[in-house]
Amino acid sequence: MSVAGIKLNPAIAKPTSNGQIHCIVCNTQVKPKIWTAHLNGKKHKDSCERLKQQLVSSVKRTNNSASLGSEAPPAKKTKEPRLRLPLFFLFHGVPQGFFDDKRRDGMVRETIENEAHMNEEYDRLMRELNEKHIEEEAKVFAAVQVNADEQMEKWMLLNAMEKLKESKLQEVSFSLLRYARLTSLMAILKG
Repeated sequence: MSVAGIKLNPAIAKPTSNGQIHCIVCNTQVKPKIWTAHLNGKKHKDSCERLKQQLVSSVKRTNNSASLGSEAPPAKKTKEPRLRLPLFFLFHGVPQGFFDDKRRDGMVRETIENEAHMNEEYDRLMRELNEKHIEEEAKVFAAVQVNADEQMEKWMLLNAMEKLKESKLQEVSFSLLRYARLTSLMAILKG
């Protein structure tokens, strides 16, 4: 990974001539491959915190020195209390339902009914999907089970064939050994 492929914040890092990245916060050189890990590392975060604290303390010092020079602090604006009337005062004597809008009320009722219907549809759909998912899993499990059984039968057949081959080889080698003995015995008898 090269430095060109990494997005660097110029306030905390700059590329070096040897292809590495110089972390200004930690004052260390880091390979581009591990730059992200360095940013997330404890040492880098501690260094950032230390710099922030130094910055805050220097700002406080400059504010304190500036406030020492001025004689009178600026006057704060005082909030003027707002006059509020209670709600019962505003709606006293108005009959219930006076401000109701039948059209909007009907729309709200329809929306609530539609939402309930949609929730029922969604629940039914999710149940169907869950059932289909369970059925598919059962089919896959059955197919795997059948495949495993077939595989086991083939292995058993192969094992039986190997045993048969070994027994035939032993018979042939025994026959060859007996033939060799008979041949050598006949050679001895002739000679």
